[in-house]
Amino acid sequence: MKLHHLFSPFTVIAAVKTELDMVRAERMGVRNIFLVRSSLSELKAYSKQVEKNGMRLFVYFDMIRGLSQDKEAVQFLLNEVQVCGLVSNKAHVVKEAKRLGVYGILTMFLLDSYSLELSGKVINDLQPDAINIAPGNLPKNVRELSEQYDVPIIASGLITLPEEVGKLYEAGACAVSTSQSELWSIEWKMLEQEHHAP
Repeated sequence: MKLHHLFSPFTVIAAVKTELDMVRAERMGVRNIFLVRSSLSELKAYSKQVEKNGMRLFVYFDMIRGLSQDKEAVQFLLNEVQVCGLVSNKAHVVKEAKRLGVYGILTMFLLDSYSLELSGKVINDLQPDAINIAPGNLPKNVRELSEQYDVPIIASGLITLPEEVGKLYEAGACAVSTSQSELWSIEWKMLEQEHHAP
């Protein structure tokens, strides 16, 4: 299944950093989790919890304490825990995730126009399952990437208000990831009504 279909038509992903965040996401019925920080032992516990609750777990590979950043570490991790996908700014991690049968999401830090230009070559060479852009609160960047590439766009970071979520949805993001738990329950139908009202 293509990643876009998992988030269709629009999803707010819970960016989880602590056990308390995970409990809150569970209570709110959140379907998709981006685990932002963890150790390998914490990840095993989170993975079991997520599986039990029918949630999908995506892990920021670069922020797992105690793992190296090579492809052997990717293999080790996927042998140890059940995840839906890996999120990384390292092309070899994304490539290895895809090879091993989970979604590979490429994080791109769009700090200036030069980094936006460079993104094209990386996207074309790697063919990630999705692009996770950070900071994600700039609809202009989302629109530009979504118009140029047939790759799902996830906006992450510095998203704190419902109206920002709506603007990113309008710009072409298939999902946003935020640690602001008050945004986790926003539904795409509500956004559609707000932003397409006559």
